[in-house]
Amino acid sequence: YVVSETVTEFVINPDETQTSIAEVLESEAKVWAYGQSIYIESSFGAKYRIVDMNGHTIAVSTTHSTREEIQITIAGIYLVQINNKSYKVFVK
Repeated sequence: YVVSETVTEFVINPDETQTSIAEVLESEAKVWAYGQSIYIESSFGAKYRIVDMNGHTIAVSTTHSTREEIQITIAGIYLVQINNKSYKVFVK
């Protein structure tokens, strides 16, 4: 036997919990340390926080370009929180 259906109408109801491609790309950040600096590559205006391993906040700011450089004077391990994600970096 042969089954045949014809679709005459196709409706998509957007769901508010869906994430657009732009939102995903905006949320992605790259964080690394080189020398005595921490670098953040993210969208302009992204809020970030840098915390040392003792829980002390070292810096709180927003990015002023797509690549930020933050000077760190004391070597150690730091957590960089940006776009609801945390990154661990080691500053020499």
